Amino acid sequence: MKEAVENCLTGKQIIMMLFDKIDLLIYSLIVSLLTIMFVNKTSFKEKYINNTFKFSVFSIIMYLIVDIGSIAVDGLSGNMNFVSHYLFIFLFYFFGPLAPFFWVLLVDYEIFRDRKGFYRRIKTVYIYPVLINTILSLASIFNGWFFLVDENNLYMRGNLFLIHGLVYFFYVVTILFLTIRFRKRLEKKFIFSMIMIVVFPTIAGIFQSFFYGLELIWPAMTVSVMIYFFIHQTNLLNYDYLTGLHNRRSLDDYLKTHFAKCPKKYGGIMIDVFKFKLINDEYGHKVGDEVLIEVGKILRNAAENGDFLCRYAGDEFFIVSEVSEEAELQKRIDRIEETLKKYNEEKRFTFKISLSIGGILYEKSEHKDPDKFISDVDIQMYKIKNRQKREYSRDDSATLPGNLR
Repeated sequence: MKEAVENCLTGKQIIMMLFDKIDLLIYSLIVSLLTIMFVNKTSFKEKYINNTFKFSVFSIIMYLIVDIGSIAVDGLSGNMNFVSHYLFIFLFYFFGPLAPFFWVLLVDYEIFRDRKGFYRRIKTVYIYPVLINTILSLASIFNGWFFLVDENNLYMRGNLFLIHGLVYFFYVVTILFLTIRFRKRLEKKFIFSMIMIVVFPTIAGIFQSFFYGLELIWPAMTVSVMIYFFIHQTNLLNYDYLTGLHNRRSLDDYLKTHFAKCPKKYGGIMIDVFKFKLINDEYGHKVGDEVLIEVGKILRNAAENGDFLCRYAGDEFFIVSEVSEEAELQKRIDRIEETLKKYNEEKRFTFKISLSIGGILYEKSEHKDPDKFISDVDIQMYKIKNRQKREYSRDDSATLPGNLR
């Protein structure tokens, strides 16, 4: 009886010792699971960002699960524990760089919003470190390059362990480079969240390298995930859900801030989708929504660093551009028209998208408040639109969106 009690106490002590090792991992796993639940109930403004974020959280969840499993069987006797340990450690190394890999994809798409370039960069650059890590992790089961499990079923690092670390480091450096190099294309809040993706796990990794067995990197990664997620969710209030551009609320706040700072000259451009009602009537509102989404992409592709893009209302868009002369403003408008022309040449719709574009420069003496500035830009756009209507009405054949010029 006494021996049984002692064995029972020993079992409890073992469980407590195990929990002391994995408690942070368990808490991180719970937080990650809650995060993925919230992501499934909400969404980001872009499908690719939404899916990439889900994959990154899922890879963290899987990493935490296999890490907990490997710690649980570490040092336990028996063939089943030995085989399980090898499997857990292989998965540990396999999932290790996946989260930072998906973070790179997320940062890339946040910056460039270029689907073709996005896939091209994945195939030519981003995917190779993950593939190398996967091949070496699988080979390590047989030759111990990354990891070993000794006769006592204890985990040890292999001679090529640093290569695994370099793969992780590659993605960390890539995130930092992209964020800093193209910071003008990002919101300040997003820059902060993306830097935290790197800073928290890196600091945790430094501490972990000095204290072998301490698990800090992935709890830190979980914190970074939460920061990014909550910044995105709160920022949805300032974005148009359909196009992913800023909304009217965000434009008002942006201009108020500019006016409060006694701004230097800049330009405002109003864009209206010409004969948009005709598109809706002939092809339906679903196609109309697709047109608005494509116009948003056209404006992004035509924009310069520092341009503020907004879906103003309905089929109207607004751009605040950092220009100081009429010639610079006209170049911005010309670039939009050139981008639109190239887009129409691809014939993604059975009709051509046509835009009415008007812009003016901010004048401190004339524009005492943002509303007056927006109103004057709007008036300029309607002058262009009315001229287009007169040209359109003279063309008797122009009865369908496909005839729009």
